[in-house]
Amino acid sequence: MLDPGWGFGLEQYLGKPLPSSFASDIEIGVRDTFHDRVSDARCVVTPVAGELDSYRLDLTVEVDGEFLELALSMTPSGVRRL
Repeated sequence: MLDPGWGFGLEQYLGKPLPSSFASDIEIGVRDTFHDRVSDARCVVTPVAGELDSYRLDLTVEVDGEFLELALSMTPSGVRRL
């Protein structure tokens, strides 16, 4: 998940409201993609107050008994890791 190319596909959601299933879709995608290493994945998407179509995405993934946390900022101008 630290690969710079990870997360491609999120761009299709930039600049518009996210679907209600977005967080669970991310969790399912991570589990399916990394099923050989990932035991669990939890995603929380929070709208950024005062910023239209801007979100903070917090992802916690259990890998081989260790927890990894990843935070992303999604704004109409792009996705970046926090």
